[in-house]
Amino acid sequence: MTNTSSGSDSNSADTSTTGPPIQSIHRVHSYSSIDSQTPIDSSSDGDDYSLSSANRQSPEYQRRRQQQKLYYIARELYSSEEVFIDVLHLLNDDFRSVAEPHLPDDVLQPILKLLPQLLQINEQLVTDLKDRIDDWPNHQRISDVLVKICPFLKQYSLYIRDFEHITTAYDEALRRYPSFAAAVREFECSPRCQKLSVRHFMLKPVQRLPQYRLLLHDYLEHLPVESDDYVDTQSALKIVSQVAEHANNSMKSNENISKLLSIQNSIIGGTEVIKPGRVFIKEGELMKLSRKIMQDRWFILFNDCLMYLTAVQNGVFRVNHELSLTGMRVSLPKQQDFQNEFAVISHTRSFSLAARSPKEREEWVSELNKAIKENTTKRISFAKSGSLCSDETLLPTSALSTMELGTCAPVWIPDARVTMCQLCTEEFSVTYRRHHCRCCGKVVCSACSQNKAPLPYLKNQTA
Repeated sequence: MTNTSSGSDSNSADTSTTGPPIQSIHRVHSYSSIDSQTPIDSSSDGDDYSLSSANRQSPEYQRRRQQQKLYYIARELYSSEEVFIDVLHLLNDDFRSVAEPHLPDDVLQPILKLLPQLLQINEQLVTDLKDRIDDWPNHQRISDVLVKICPFLKQYSLYIRDFEHITTAYDEALRRYPSFAAAVREFECSPRCQKLSVRHFMLKPVQRLPQYRLLLHDYLEHLPVESDDYVDTQSALKIVSQVAEHANNSMKSNENISKLLSIQNSIIGGTEVIKPGRVFIKEGELMKLSRKIMQDRWFILFNDCLMYLTAVQNGVFRVNHELSLTGMRVSLPKQQDFQNEFAVISHTRSFSLAARSPKEREEWVSELNKAIKENTTKRISFAKSGSLCSDETLLPTSALSTMELGTCAPVWIPDARVTMCQLCTEEFSVTYRRHHCRCCGKVVCSACSQNKAPLPYLKNQTA
């Protein structure tokens, strides 16, 4: 197959429920993109000095750039709090109205008992944050608002501690009351939930503490020591971290949730580790074979996905990609020279990995194959039981084992392992460059890389 791209390669229904559709809560961004129109400095002496025209090495440019980063982080704290409030209303108001006709009070109360307190705390917080954002040009301070609510963060600790009991009570209610289960399925498939499960939303209070910690950490990193907000930010970050650690320790009896919390706390960025039904399986360092070099990457295997990350600093990681186990397969090289290597092939991204020993490779391959098989069995079971919403698709079992060319991202063969075109056998040189086929991953010459075709794994984009 010779579908390639020349040039530089890059590896590869109406319902009766109230309320608007839930907003996205994946909103922890990076702050590298700077908007020169952000209202950050009302004391700029009225000059026309702007970030776009300033000397990028000047102290004034650096000062304003730093101020804008602080504004973005503060605004992100406020906007993510708005989303979180919407989630709390969905659970405390919308879900409650769905459940009340079907469940006795003594069954519903243990499921929702802590939500009114959380809603009260966070409604006050979002109001205070809005006031600070609106007044930002005149008064750049936000952490004192968080210090004020810190004594009430124990409600999060209680929710996290009782989370297993809450979800157990919820699952038992679904089992004992069929009419409730039917109402929940209808609610979950409604525009309000955007086809996300109630369990998904129940996890949001568990995830919120790590989000506070991450945003405060970023804010403190960009805050000048002489700032009026510096001491309050240190205090708020310390308290939030202590509450998160206490909550984590209180869940030691639930080893899986505790591990997911630990991973969530070690990741920067907006990736959500804690998800309904997710189970930690294995983690470790592997070498990822890129086009030209070997790259150290940290891999974490869950029962629904394989995640690989890059270390940012000691114990802190950034997620590169999260690959679903649905449709994934693992293969071993035919050559004995590469006995530490194996390939991961998925619909969105494929690559070769190298372990430190054949034994370690065998452990990873075994766990991956086992997780892929169990994930497939689980999804087929859900489809048969009608647990999936009507528009969710399930890959046919046959497609999992016999994937057609172009259905999945190919594993690229490293440049160093090929000295000639794998189609016409023409020798490569400094001027006669290598190219990778976007369909099969082979290394080919420019003459053999003229053809293009729509590829399913690229959503039928031509490559």
